[in-house]
Amino acid sequence: MTDAPTEADLRRWRRHLANERAEAAVYRDLAQKYDGEEREILAAIAAAEERHEQHWLNLLGERVGAPQRADLGTRVLAFLARHLGSVFVLALVQRFEARASYENDADATPMMAADERIHEEVIRALAARGRDRLSGSFRAAVFGANDG
Repeated sequence: MTDAPTEADLRRWRRHLANERAEAAVYRDLAQKYDGEEREILAAIAAAEERHEQHWLNLLGERVGAPQRADLGTRVLAFLARHLGSVFVLALVQRFEARASYENDADATPMMAADERIHEEVIRALAARGRDRLSGSFRAAVFGANDG
């Protein structure tokens, strides 16, 4: 970008920055609820969100301003990640990642857009794995109760 950013650009960049910070926190919180491979995957997604955060910080430079709140959807996800079951939250994050796209944002890098597409697929797989595990446990409990 060769022109000076407009006020609208700065507002958009600050909004992206706030959302990336909150999304990184969501993934860090979710990672704490898991072990092994799932924890590593969620921590890696959090690190990617932190790289996105750094991109917006670099664009803003000294114009970063006071920290802003993330949008309502991201704040709700952050609350749920801290307080509810992770399979439920992963299902919501999956839907959220499907909406969060940098495809049409000229100030986002192509890698950021690719990251978001990858995050959507990875979260979809983690949510499906969690649902399968939960339904297997539920079936075992039901059939175990019927047996005894």
